[in-house]
Amino acid sequence: MNKTKRIRHFLIEMLILAMSVLILRAVLNQLKLSSNLQQQAADFGNELTLAEQQISENETEKTENLASFDSSAAGRGNTIAWYMENHPEDLAGLDELCQQWSIKQYSLLNADGTVQASSGTFMQDHSAEMKTLAGDRQPVTIDGERYYATALNDGRTLLYSRDFTAEQDQLDRFYSLSNALSGLNAGNTGTIFAVSTLDGSILYHAEESLVGMDAVAAGYDTAVLKDGFSGVTMLNGEKVYASCRQVKDQNLLLTAEVPYQDLTTRNRTSTDLELLFFTIVIALIIVYSGFIRKDLASHPEKPDAFVRWFGHLYVDTEVRGKIRKVILIGIAMEALLAFYGETLGTLSRQASLASSRLDAVQAILEDDSSETQEITAEFDQDYTLLGQRIAFLLKLDPALVSHDSLKHLADLLHLRSIYVFDAAGTTTAMSADYRTFSLSRNEGEQSYQFWPVVNGYQASYIQDAGKDDLGNDVQYIGVQRLDADGMVQIGVDPSRLLSRLDKASLNRRLEAINIGQNGFLFSVKQETGMLSAYPDSGQVGRPASQIGLNAAALADGYSGFQTLGGIPYFVNGILYQNSDYIYTAVPLSVIYRNRLAVTAEVTLVSGILMLAIMAMLVCSRNPQEEHLENEQEEAGKQQAPLREQTFFERLRTNGSRRTVQTVSTRYDDHIPWKDRTPEQKLGAVIGGFLLAASMALAIGMEFFRSRLLANSILAYIMGRQWEKGLNLFSLTYCLIAMTIILVTTWLVRKMLLYLLSQFGSRSETVGHLTDSFLKYASVIGGIFYCLSAVGLNTGTLLASAGILSLVVGLGAQSLISDILAGMSIVFEGSFRVGDIVTIDGWRGEVVEIGIRTTKVRSAGNDIRIFNNAAISSVINMTKQYSYASVDVGIEYSESLEHVEAVLKQELPKIKKKIPAIIAGPYYKGVTSLGDSSVNLRILAQCNESDRIQVTRDLNRAILLLFDRNHISIPYPQIVVNSPSTSSSGSTAREKRIAEAFVSEQKELSKEIQKSEE
Repeated sequence: MNKTKRIRHFLIEMLILAMSVLILRAVLNQLKLSSNLQQQAADFGNELTLAEQQISENETEKTENLASFDSSAAGRGNTIAWYMENHPEDLAGLDELCQQWSIKQYSLLNADGTVQASSGTFMQDHSAEMKTLAGDRQPVTIDGERYYATALNDGRTLLYSRDFTAEQDQLDRFYSLSNALSGLNAGNTGTIFAVSTLDGSILYHAEESLVGMDAVAAGYDTAVLKDGFSGVTMLNGEKVYASCRQVKDQNLLLTAEVPYQDLTTRNRTSTDLELLFFTIVIALIIVYSGFIRKDLASHPEKPDAFVRWFGHLYVDTEVRGKIRKVILIGIAMEALLAFYGETLGTLSRQASLASSRLDAVQAILEDDSSETQEITAEFDQDYTLLGQRIAFLLKLDPALVSHDSLKHLADLLHLRSIYVFDAAGTTTAMSADYRTFSLSRNEGEQSYQFWPVVNGYQASYIQDAGKDDLGNDVQYIGVQRLDADGMVQIGVDPSRLLSRLDKASLNRRLEAINIGQNGFLFSVKQETGMLSAYPDSGQVGRPASQIGLNAAALADGYSGFQTLGGIPYFVNGILYQNSDYIYTAVPLSVIYRNRLAVTAEVTLVSGILMLAIMAMLVCSRNPQEEHLENEQEEAGKQQAPLREQTFFERLRTNGSRRTVQTVSTRYDDHIPWKDRTPEQKLGAVIGGFLLAASMALAIGMEFFRSRLLANSILAYIMGRQWEKGLNLFSLTYCLIAMTIILVTTWLVRKMLLYLLSQFGSRSETVGHLTDSFLKYASVIGGIFYCLSAVGLNTGTLLASAGILSLVVGLGAQSLISDILAGMSIVFEGSFRVGDIVTIDGWRGEVVEIGIRTTKVRSAGNDIRIFNNAAISSVINMTKQYSYASVDVGIEYSESLEHVEAVLKQELPKIKKKIPAIIAGPYYKGVTSLGDSSVNLRILAQCNESDRIQVTRDLNRAILLLFDRNHISIPYPQIVVNSPSTSSSGSTAREKRIAEAFVSEQKELSKEIQKSEE
């Protein structure tokens, strides 16, 4: 093939490669986009359902908390009304009580509606609302104040208000749309927002600047913002995938959106990896086909090398047979890599998503922590003020210090109890049915903490909420008495405070935050290892080990696989404020749900493209022209010996065919490129690629770790942060580590051999010894390093192996010797199953290399068994081609030039008569001058399996040739008289032919080694 054709073929092949990659890329992008859309639709459904639940729960809790606030306000009003019933004309006491009880404005109305006493102008400013309030007693909020009405027994009515600003702010903070939706996510870059269906305004959005704006003005299409919509659209000027749902019984539309680009780039890493491998495989196939064609061009084509496919297209069966194996391996590797890439890619995406969600959770919890402190401080202040107000009321009316009065007062204020203690710490009156109680002098008792208040050292003390004797939630607050020495202690119902704190608690906040893909958040106390938050609230407070979380997961930055409740999860965790480990857990079944489908689709598409490319490479429109060119070039020429191929098929003694490697190529590291087989060239290309890839990986890991691998799953793997054990992370690490170790060792070995070879044979010998040591050491060291990486104690393993070897070796030395010798045979590759060897004079095929013995089958199907340790010397004769050698003698009286001229004419005819001859026969010249003959040697190249029969056929052909040409083969004899001159001398023409023939034969057979002769 001339240069122009080669360039044209190269350009066509590059075009095929580019088109294949583009087609596969388009198909992969579409497949994975479709998978991502399905997954995102399912996630959106879960997100919106959870959002509805959060909004509904918030509304319920908001109503309950508002009712609790109103109940507290009503208690204040009822208490003041009760005082006024007992002191109807004490208007000064009314004013003082209202100030003490934080009543912002009040008005006491007579039965006829006239005002008896009032503060402020609210009766005039809001007369209509107050008239309605006095009639229906329903609280009403006006300008940040909450107004109430309480009826007195004498027909009067007390109207009063409380500042509602702080309470409204808390209700808005804890039960707003922002609180309900901020913990939800729609992917790493998505969001959920809420739009009013009444006026189209945005009620909640992650971008606070959009809240309150009209949705249309903000760039949203009202045709899309409708219940049930799901698809790709333009929102706010950006292409997104969105899903909408209207909240039941509310004028609220929830919309989840994620940028469309996020869906298209979500699988970029795995897609690029699969494309890269596909490109490499196709490039190798194209390169390999070129190697095969170039190799076949140097040999005459077989008549049936091309088979008509259809029309004028022919298939090169020789190229197809070899490429087909590479194609099948490539498809299998592509499937394996696709499966591995999908596994690692989905885990990488999940780890990235978990990391972002954990960061968001940490920020939310930090905000909640400060809010919790504020709420606690606010309620503590309210409880303290309530106790002080009761103390003031008792000072104002000492007659209230009685069981009945305190019990009635506790009922009015919705208190669990009221106790009045004297200076000795003993109750003088209480609302409880039992009459006497004394504070304990034991520091371990809860009541002991109130002594500083009784003694006047501390103005108040607030005890943590707990349980009373009846099992009810109660919190005790003590304040100093104002009418005498001692203390007033109230027991309050902490449910309102606990409800607020529960809303901001770790468990509730983790429940409200959705991580998608049917996952959940949970937490474990660092000190105790107890669950502090879990979806099943019944598990809270129990050891984390009971749900299946092992001790290895109790670490900051953990990422790994855990079986929780019998279900496998992918778990990621962080340590929050040195207090709790917070984890995300996503079921592996959900993470891997599309893995097999995507792998199958990728493999199918890749396989079809590879087969299509193979068809293009093995097809030809008119192969006869190429045949004709080869035949013309070879016409009149005797064929040179064929070069040994690295791999060839050989017929075994049992009749089966087996592919074996020529023994000479197993130890030859310096085969010239032009003399290598296509398989060897392909292996060199693959080796070069692996070398470059390993070096790039090693350099990248060493010098560019922070920029290239930051926050990636590869950085996590190479950082060995994963749990020790046999898992995907450890296997990936071991694969990378072994590749780097073996490639680095290979480079060191080659450099060492090259350097030592420059200093003479002795240094080269040392180099080969060192090379062998490094080869063994790298493999053994790499294996032990990987074993330690997966958690095995290699020191213990080595010690155990040493002890076992000592014990067994003392009792079974021969057995151990055979085993070690067998391992050495396999590792060194001295011979392999299928090789033709001669051991101790026994020639045959190796049929088995066992742990103790090696079995060799002879040509007669006899099997000899050798102990491995007894095999001391081996002749390995495994090769594709061999040589049949015939030595024949002629009489001294014969003309050598005449015999050589005859051989020149007759040898090509012998090849036609003996089809088993691959190349030759060749005339090798005079081998010796015998006692009675001049000995000539003739060789013919043949398959090793045909050597004996070809030798016999060649002997017969030479004998017949000599008989036809009257060339005598002498008998052994002793000549006792002077020899006569030759009966027939050679002509001048025969001499010229003989000289040319000898030179030609030398040139043709120069590749035949002396050992073959």
